[in-house]
Amino acid sequence: MTKYRRGENIECKTTILDEDGNAQDATTLALVIYDPDGTANTTKAIGDLTRESEGVYYYIFTIPADAAYGDWSYAFTPSTATAKIEDYKYFTVDAFDSGLYSTTMDVYRKAGIDSTVIGEGDVADFIKESDAEIRAMYQKSFANATTETEWIDIENLDEDEDIDTIFLDKRPVQSITSLESYDTGSTLITTWTASDYWLDSGMGRIRLVSKTFAQQNHRVKVVYTYGYTAVPTNIAALSATISAMRVLIDQIGGTYDDVTSYSLPSGVTIGVGEPYMNMTRAIEKHKDEKDRLIKAIGQLRTSTLVI
Repeated sequence: MTKYRRGENIECKTTILDEDGNAQDATTLALVIYDPDGTANTTKAIGDLTRESEGVYYYIFTIPADAAYGDWSYAFTPSTATAKIEDYKYFTVDAFDSGLYSTTMDVYRKAGIDSTVIGEGDVADFIKESDAEIRAMYQKSFANATTETEWIDIENLDEDEDIDTIFLDKRPVQSITSLESYDTGSTLITTWTASDYWLDSGMGRIRLVSKTFAQQNHRVKVVYTYGYTAVPTNIAALSATISAMRVLIDQIGGTYDDVTSYSLPSGVTIGVGEPYMNMTRAIEKHKDEKDRLIKAIGQLRTSTLVI
């Protein structure tokens, strides 16, 4: 489901068809936009809509600054009882930050709680902590357009062997800003241009077209940009899972003695700590999911979140 932030625009659109499946205009047409609780937030009549073509109408809805986070929906109702119309359409309003690997809504869903229990700001802070752990674990960023400066020593046991290929540590490579060779005295010797080398962005491999890198007494400095236009699915899931664990751990302390039932003369007994036990079991499930994701991605360092 597409996610939007407060203040962004949503195009609510529908096509009205007759019994034969042909587009037809409506005499009257109502649009109702519902918030996550199912309450009608906005109602529009046909005069408020824009007619794009025969039978096609749309309305640009601006998400309110105080819009509730969660899954919204909208529906059109045509005037002709026999007219066919598209089903409900859904969209999610979230407090996501493009710099985060997962969203607050992702974490709420995994933790099984909502903003009435813990605020979006606190959840975002937990996501930042989880993302920092993931960066430390894999020694790289999974965001978009991250700048990296890397020094590569050029030497080989066989001094007579020509070296024309180097591999960058961070991938996928989006662009090379500069490629330079220095001697051990930090003096710039060669500046390589884009026509001097080939780049395999996925592997992070740079191969010189017709020349070779000097060995031993030269080093290569590469300034480049790497990253992902969208956070990889497994990384987003790992971020949300670890963040959900942090949220549950934050909440669990105050629930160990919550009373969930009472003792009455009829023999009903008091139940204590049920939320605590449920959260503990949920954390165990999330830990299994975290371990599965780390295995799928390829673990480089041990997770610092100890349960």
